[in-house]
Amino acid sequence: MPFELLNPAQARCRAARAPHLVALVRAGATAHLSTRRPSRSPPLRGKQYSTRATRQGRKPIMKIVKAVEPPAGFTRALFRLPIHLYRLRLGWQFGNRLLLLNHIGRVSSKAHQTVLEVAEHDTTDDSYTVASGWGPTAAWYRNILHNTNVNIQVGTRTISVTAVPLSKEQGGDIFSRYAARHRGAAKFILPRVLGFSVDGSDNDFRAVGERLPFVRFVPCAPE
Repeated sequence: MPFELLNPAQARCRAARAPHLVALVRAGATAHLSTRRPSRSPPLRGKQYSTRATRQGRKPIMKIVKAVEPPAGFTRALFRLPIHLYRLRLGWQFGNRLLLLNHIGRVSSKAHQTVLEVAEHDTTDDSYTVASGWGPTAAWYRNILHNTNVNIQVGTRTISVTAVPLSKEQGGDIFSRYAARHRGAAKFILPRVLGFSVDGSDNDFRAVGERLPFVRFVPCAPE
C-alpha cells in the first residue's frame, strides 16, 4: 500500500501532509526470486523477477536491491507516531489514508495496535485493503490470520471487520492501481522502503504487488 530516514521535523511534517510517504507502513518483502533473464534485454545485476510481457513485447524486470527489516529504535518510534495521534483522537487528520488496526497477539493474547496505510478503499462495501510490507512474518499479519475478527479505526470511526487474505494476483492488481494514483511515491520512495527497484511500468508495479501479502478488512454484518 520511507526514507532513509528524515530528521524528526521533516518526518512529522510529511506524515501529516503526505501519508503515502509512510506508504504501506508495515511494508517489506521476503520471497524466493526467479533467476531467469529476459530474452530481449541485456543482463542486469542483482536478483531479477520476470512476469507477463509489456505492450512493447519485452518482459519487465523488478529487482530486489536490498533486504529490509522491521524498524527499530528511533525509526520504529517514527513509524509509530500516528498511533499516538490516534490515541489523542486526532486520527481524522489522516482521512482515509491511514488506519489503526487493533489486534490480539496470537501467543500473548495481549492487545496491540498497528498503523497501516490504506492501499485501497472500496466505497461499495466500505472495505479497506492494506499490505504487509515486512512480508508474511510480520507480527500483525500473523495475528490477524490467527484471529480474523478485529477492529480498525479510520478517521473518527471504529469498525468491526473480518480480515480476508487476498491472492497474489489480487495483490498485483491492487498495487498497480495504487501506483497509478501515487506514481512518484511508488516509483521513487516505496522501493527505498520495500527494497525493490522498478522501472515505473505497470507490469513492474504488478510484480511488486504479487510479492506482498495483501489483506482486505471487510465490515462485519450488523447483528
